[in-house]
Order: sequence, then C-alpha cells, then structure tokens
Amino acid sequence: MVNAWGNWKAWINSFGAPQKFLVKRPDVIQVAGTNLLECLAGLPVEIQFLSFAEIEKSGIPKDVNVLINDGDAETAWSGGRWWGNAKVAAGIRAFIHQGGGFIGCRGPSAFPSNGRYFQLADVMGVDKETGRTLQSATIPATPVASHFITADLTGPADFGTHETFVFVSDPATQLLAANGLHVMAAAKPYGRGRSVFFGGLPFDLTNARLLHRAIFWAAGREGDLKNWFCANPLTDCAWYPKSRKLVVVNNSSEPQVTTVFRGDGKTMRVTLKPSVSRWLG
Repeated sequence: MVNAWGNWKAWINSFGAPQKFLVKRPDVIQVAGTNLLECLAGLPVEIQFLSFAEIEKSGIPKDVNVLINDGDAETAWSGGRWWGNAKVAAGIRAFIHQGGGFIGCRGPSAFPSNGRYFQLADVMGVDKETGRTLQSATIPATPVASHFITADLTGPADFGTHETFVFVSDPATQLLAANGLHVMAAAKPYGRGRSVFFGGLPFDLTNARLLHRAIFWAAGREGDLKNWFCANPLTDCAWYPKSRKLVVVNNSSEPQVTTVFRGDGKTMRVTLKPSVSRWLG
C-alpha cells in the first residue's frame, strides 16, 4: 500500500467524500467497511505500507510484487504533490514496466501536470476529466466479455459511485466495467507489468474477491490463485499444514455450496449452513 504515511499510519481508513455523506445510522459515522483496505484485510497476501518518501530515498523493495494506491485526489492517501516528484513517479513507472503490478483506486496518481491529471495515465490507460480536456474526444470502448479479474462476478459490482469522470485514454485499455462513459474498472498491460483501475471499492464480499483476483492478475500469477481457494466468493477457507486441517467458512447469512481448490490440485465440494464453519481433516 503506497501513500504519504507509509507504515506510520498503517491500516488507517481513507473513507473519502462519498462515505462522509453516507448516513446509515445518525449516531454512527460510517468509517469501517467502506473502502479498499477492508477488502484487502484477510486476503492471502503479505501486506506492507510504503511511503512516497521511502520510495524517493530507497526505491521499491525487491520483494514487492504489486503496488496499491487508494485515495481521493489531494489527500495523503493518494499522494498529491508526491506525484509531481519526478524520481518517485519514474521509479514507480519503471517498477511496473519491468514486470511489477499496480492497482489504483479513486484518485491514483492524481496531480495535474505534464498535460494529464493521472500521472500514471499511460500506465493505467485511463485519465480523469477535470475541465481541462473538454474539447477532446474519448476513445470508444466496450466492456470486455470476460476477464480473469471479473470471472467470479454474477452481476454488476458496486463501485460506490455512478460517476467517476474517468475515461479510457489508451486503445490498449481493457474496460472491465463502466456506467455510460464513466470508467468503473479497467485493466492494461504496461511493458512487462500490468495495471488495474477501480473507480471505488466499498467493502463487500464480492469486492473483496474482485480485489483478490486483481492482485493476482496484476502480479502475473493467475496460476497461483486456486491454491486453497473457494470458488464461491461468499465462502472462504484456510489450510493448516502442521495439523493437516482445513476450515471452510460461510460468511453469509444464507446456505452456501462451494468448491474448494486444494493445494494438491484436487477439488472438493462443501455445503455450509448460514454463518457456519466446518473443519475437515
């Protein structure tokens, strides 16, 4: 996770303007469960928080596969003026071009400069209309029929907004979801690497699975996804090798059936009652 704070303020929610005005209960501010960090929590990946200052000083650590930049424009989470730092922007761009992955959400790399709004517009294949390019036509794009990232969707995903004012800026962009001309999700190769853009990612189990797949796609490791993995996004599993025990969990309030992809290439079908976990040996 790349932001201005780094590990100093790890796991601090950036819930953004839409959530500030979202009132589900008048006595509770809607903070937890509203953004990408909630989708990320619990996924089978190692997570570290990296600041732009660390990237400027030491570059991107060798063990990083995917960078995620999530936040509204002009916030510490998105980065603001840091994207005007040539060393930082060039270092991140080089990381992706040489085979790394990048996932941007809401206002990733947002900083008006160099004739663009998203400084990584060339990487993500999308840019945002802020009134400076109103006379420019957008590149026509139709959502792709199928993609690794969206393979588990059974209906439209909830991106938390109906308008992003983000448009396709590169013919190589793979449009994953849109509302009219507003890009909600997109993917694009960049050199030997890959990038993904989300207009927003409020927490639900479907979006957690969407992010799960996006991370593996951006890392170029699609073949590693189905390793102790549940086909049904409403279920999850964990394998404990020392005790050789498997737990399968139904995270929903309805009965669920899921296929578990084991670590040995075999599969098993599991039926679960609402909100129940089953241990299997």
